Amino acid sequence: MSKLFNLSYPEEDIPNILFKNSHKCNIDLSIFKEYNKNLHNVYLMEKTNKNVKYLMNRVFRKPDISNMHYVFHVFGVKLDHFYSIRLETLSNKNNCCILYESIKNENGIILPKKLGKANSINRKFKTLICTQEGPEVYNFVRQYDYCGRQKILNKNRYKVLYSLYNHLELGGNFVFVLANNYCSCQDFEIIYVMSLLFEKITICDGIYCHGENYLGEKRLKKNILQKMYLNSFVLTPKPYYKDLIIYLKNMFKAKNDFIIPFLTKNEDTIIKNYYNFLLQMLEESPFTNKKFIYKQLHFHFIESVRRTIINNNFVRIHSAIKKEEGNNIKKIIKKYKLSKCIEIGMAFGISASYILSVNEDVSLISIDPNQSTQWKNYGIKLLKEFGYNKRHKLMEETSYLALPKLLRDYGEGSFDFVFIDGFHTFEMTNLDFFYAVHLIKVGGVILIDDVLHKSVAQSIKFFDTNYPHLQRINVYKTQAAYLKKSEDTRNWDFYAPF
Repeated sequence: MSKLFNLSYPEEDIPNILFKNSHKCNIDLSIFKEYNKNLHNVYLMEKTNKNVKYLMNRVFRKPDISNMHYVFHVFGVKLDHFYSIRLETLSNKNNCCILYESIKNENGIILPKKLGKANSINRKFKTLICTQEGPEVYNFVRQYDYCGRQKILNKNRYKVLYSLYNHLELGGNFVFVLANNYCSCQDFEIIYVMSLLFEKITICDGIYCHGENYLGEKRLKKNILQKMYLNSFVLTPKPYYKDLIIYLKNMFKAKNDFIIPFLTKNEDTIIKNYYNFLLQMLEESPFTNKKFIYKQLHFHFIESVRRTIINNNFVRIHSAIKKEEGNNIKKIIKKYKLSKCIEIGMAFGISASYILSVNEDVSLISIDPNQSTQWKNYGIKLLKEFGYNKRHKLMEETSYLALPKLLRDYGEGSFDFVFIDGFHTFEMTNLDFFYAVHLIKVGGVILIDDVLHKSVAQSIKFFDTNYPHLQRINVYKTQAAYLKKSEDTRNWDFYAPF
């Protein structure tokens, strides 16, 4: 089943728009109403059931794996810097929309900046996005189910389309939320209005729409569109209408299949269904770099729902660094231009994936005596899935045996970075650190994980006071990092209390 639907209104067809209060609907809307009912029940359960609330927050509301995040990939829209328009009020006045400029910062967070009311800004954009309402509108409609929201928002969405005449360049592109649900035949009309405003539209996930090559008033005059958000209407002819309805019904049946496991609290089924849905949607896009996007999607599921996917099987992660810690590793490697790396402790291969994802120049030796036994080679399999295995080597033995071998075979100062996340006892942390200091070059970095563990915390106190040639650098709160400023010039009997 395709997740995308393309529609171009034929140039030879002359649209006829009949304004009237109601019209006969011959479409079976039961699948849309069933979805509305099930989703509403999940929202009610969420208020009293912690497991359902957790799943909704982790799966559907997590920005990195939400539908909307990947819809932008499907449509080929870059989120580093973009402009958006929001419906900020349900007033009938012309000042209902606000324009924003959004820029992604170095931490990957998108920061929107209000430019002002749309009717007071004399500027046109090459690309505009409208995928969410302002807080006033959202807080008002959230009390209703999706059919109730749709009834309120449907007419107001035409106001957003009307603003395109003043703010979207001819030939420009637009990403838009068509509907929350399709609860009446009137809700399908906006799809054909979009097809008159753009040379081509692509619908994704049944509700998101990408308009390509904006036509302005070529086929739809401003005064007619203005009349549309004040009155009910029917637009004819509707090319490919039967195909469109079949597509939308199939999409909402698939959405229903996602929602039903929430009612039974089947976490694994929810996550697997959602992953496969997003993957198929991305694979259909002509804009998607398949290799890159698979890697990114997999990473997002690792970070957000703590699952790794090995040979199409979902494996629950119970021992791995968090997203913030992984990003800290990448930041250090980039900042200090580190490439030859060692990690002590591999497990599921999550930290190894962060290290090797920085760039193609980074190589890694992992030390883990239990990779093939306790961890069933999950780490090795993950690196192979990501295509990192050619830059990786595993030493399947304890660190107290492996580290002396590396020092003997490669020599002092032969590595740039050592990540310590192995046995967390005081003496083993000290031993790993001792060899790491000798293995890294001047300008290299040692990063230690889980510093809030009591035994590791004691080791950190010792390192802070007894290694004057190392500089403690500021990192994420659960980790500690040391930059090697110079070679060791301590006296043979140096000691500082800790």
